[in-house]
Amino acid sequence: MKLPVTRIVISAYGAVIADLWRFFLLTVPALAVIVALWLVRLSLGPQLQGFASAWLLVEALPYILFGLMWFRIHESPGALFPKPLFGTGSSAFIIFAVLACLLIWLPVYLFAFPMLFQFLETARTGAPPSLSMQFQGYVLLPGTMLVWLYVLSRLSQVLPAAALDEDRSLKATWDATAGNGVRLLAAYLLAGLPVLTLVGLLVIFSISRGHFGAPNSIAMATQGSYVAERVLTGLMTAVLWLAFTALLATVAAEAYRRLTGRPPRHQV
Repeated sequence: MKLPVTRIVISAYGAVIADLWRFFLLTVPALAVIVALWLVRLSLGPQLQGFASAWLLVEALPYILFGLMWFRIHESPGALFPKPLFGTGSSAFIIFAVLACLLIWLPVYLFAFPMLFQFLETARTGAPPSLSMQFQGYVLLPGTMLVWLYVLSRLSQVLPAAALDEDRSLKATWDATAGNGVRLLAAYLLAGLPVLTLVGLLVIFSISRGHFGAPNSIAMATQGSYVAERVLTGLMTAVLWLAFTALLATVAAEAYRRLTGRPPRHQV
């Protein structure tokens, strides 16, 4: 069957809105872990410089666990939280989600960072960007990301299966999503775009207010309003990323229900 992209996205938003109260209940412990990891990062400081990439995976864990819980909540209408909280497929879910994060991070690490450093160097010297830099920025990085995202979209149905303690291999998942890879990718992009736009606006605001990197002065760093503003924007960004996680998880769950012959949770 061909997945109805628009209906799945609308159904995902409807399901999240219908479960908004459970979203906020689940957000509280997730934010507590996220803030705890922020404090660990601040306390370790320069010691993490050589492990920045690995630490990003550590900070992704609260979102991965949130996604796992959200899948199980999605399939437990009416209950405060699913029972049991974790199932037999939870470890498989976490392993696949971590591997997915690595696959998304890999082209960024291999191409985006070197390209950014080259761009900063050319901006400093005034020299035009090299052909290699232009090829990486305009062809290699977008092409690699699209291929990775397509593959991950095809395999993403492993996540709802694992979250629901159902056995499904990568090959079975790949076969089940044949002909729907582009549709799944389009559904994820459409569902996530509004939230990513809000995250982008918050990032622009944070940069304009000096929230990225070290503060401009000691006076600014010790100013109560600056600290409060930085913490608030950080929490708002974290909540938006949790909403992004919930939306993408719901899209995956709604697509999984349709591909396995089950009715959608939220009828459109």
